[in-house]
Amino acid sequence: MAKKKEHSEWLITKGRLSRYQREQKRRRLIISIGSAIIAIVLVIVAIGIYQDFDNDREPYRQTVLKVNDVSFDMDYYIEMLRVYGVIFQQDPTQRYSAGTMVLENIKGLEIGRQLASMLSITVAEEEIDTEILKRFNPPDQSDDEGENDNPEATPEPKDFQQFERWLDQTGASEKYYRERISAELLGPKIVDHARELIEVPEEMEQVHLYGILFDTAVESGTSAATTTISTSGSPAIIAPVTSGTDSASSTIETLDENEIRDAIATRLEESEDFATLFEEYSLPFAGSEDGDLGWGPREIVTQYYSDVVTDVAFKIDLGILSGPIPVTPFEGETMYYVIMVTEREDSRPLDDDIRTLMEQSAITDWYNEQTSNLEIDDYQDDPADDKDIVLEYDDINWAIQEALDY
Repeated sequence: MAKKKEHSEWLITKGRLSRYQREQKRRRLIISIGSAIIAIVLVIVAIGIYQDFDNDREPYRQTVLKVNDVSFDMDYYIEMLRVYGVIFQQDPTQRYSAGTMVLENIKGLEIGRQLASMLSITVAEEEIDTEILKRFNPPDQSDDEGENDNPEATPEPKDFQQFERWLDQTGASEKYYRERISAELLGPKIVDHARELIEVPEEMEQVHLYGILFDTAVESGTSAATTTISTSGSPAIIAPVTSGTDSASSTIETLDENEIRDAIATRLEESEDFATLFEEYSLPFAGSEDGDLGWGPREIVTQYYSDVVTDVAFKIDLGILSGPIPVTPFEGETMYYVIMVTEREDSRPLDDDIRTLMEQSAITDWYNEQTSNLEIDDYQDDPADDKDIVLEYDDINWAIQEALDY
């Protein structure tokens, strides 16, 4: 029987296999090229999206403050604006003032943190919790007023609900609020550390001082006594006040300071009361309502008045009115003290308020000395000083608006 012939198309010859492989290679190549093109397109799109996002984030990376190697950017500043409750400032001017104050607080707290680190002073998380609870759970007023009918009753436990509601209301971050509290708690610990290093003597040389402050520039037809000024709390800082007199219709007359001094001295020699002369001649200044400035050591007299006043006070004879002592509270404006020392003691016990003032002054001096080497670059630097940070009025207002739009 004849052998049946096989169909040649069913057989995979070497030639057909080669063509099949070439087609598979072409398909794979086309798929690879297509995938590569799609990948490139996706990368380009992603880069564009990232660049847009990066450009949007650029203002938030602007440095607003630097203390040594620690920098704070605009994003941090916005967070701290919320932490300090800028949302509660309704007036735009008040908001701007609050904004600059927050910058000062950030700087002060960072200086404290770095000083505390040098002194190995720390704050525990439990201390932060306690402080937050105290701030957001004020004590029951009835307890302070003795209205609690059952003193043995267990007080209601304090919780963080008020704090959490406040965070929601202001948009503030708990992380940054805790950071603020931690830095604030370092302050009293640093002061306590400084207080242990400082010794304020119990007794010092002191004088019992009387004084009158007058201005020689007065309106025509008036005396030195009728010119008034206001003070900001220290007799060495004097600010003029606009009076009700129409300046356009008045003339300023300059009196001789020695003549004013001699007039006061003459009336004192005639046994006139110093308080009466103070009321008539003196401009108001902090520390006295009748010219009696009390007892004080050199440090306090200098702190309140000036080095020159101190030198005169500790050298002048008792009961003698000094010559005019010039002070310049403002550029181009000179006023004069005349002082009289009625008593002087080489070693007199310091009053408690004087010792407190001296201790505070010593702590401030110690703090300034400890932080004097810190390199600080902030928004207050003059751009002409070639500093890195330049924060304009509009920058601060922009940050405030960002803080409000949470």
